Amino acid sequence: MKKISLIALAAVLFMITSCTGGDAEKTAEKWLTAFWHLDYDAAEEYSTKETIDVLKLFKSLDDKVLSDSAMAEAKKVKVKIKNVAEEGDNATVTYTTSILQEDQTIFLVKEKGQWLVQLTKEGVFGEKNTYADPDFDPNVVADTTTTHVSGDTSAADVNSSTENAPK
Repeated sequence: MKKISLIALAAVLFMITSCTGGDAEKTAEKWLTAFWHLDYDAAEEYSTKETIDVLKLFKSLDDKVLSDSAMAEAKKVKVKIKNVAEEGDNATVTYTTSILQEDQTIFLVKEKGQWLVQLTKEGVFGEKNTYADPDFDPNVVADTTTTHVSGDTSAADVNSSTENAPK
């Protein structure tokens, strides 16, 4: 009888912990696996509203440009969580994939007790991520233009207008 009570207690505890927000690492692993496998519908379960908007954008693009074989290859991608740093209701997760060995980072926020991945369109498309930089001002965009000049030129020449560049 004692054994049955312990098993019942363990089952109840498992159900309670399964229904709570869980931890950031599990959420990140589930989201990243779904994302890299191009299963955006599954990833939505672990996403903020803004992230869901980004996922819908990816889905519409993938449906138009990816072949069936590329979609099948995506299902083979493996994700490895390297580090999780939680600070209050925010978490930063560092990971690699079987196709990107360089460290990648995603951000999670805790909403209503549940960890959710927080992506912004700005963060995805090369601008600063609003979670990573709370002082982010979308009206200030860094100058990313570069003039490539061959030959012996000074820094002033390289940074000046293109009229000084060799033709």
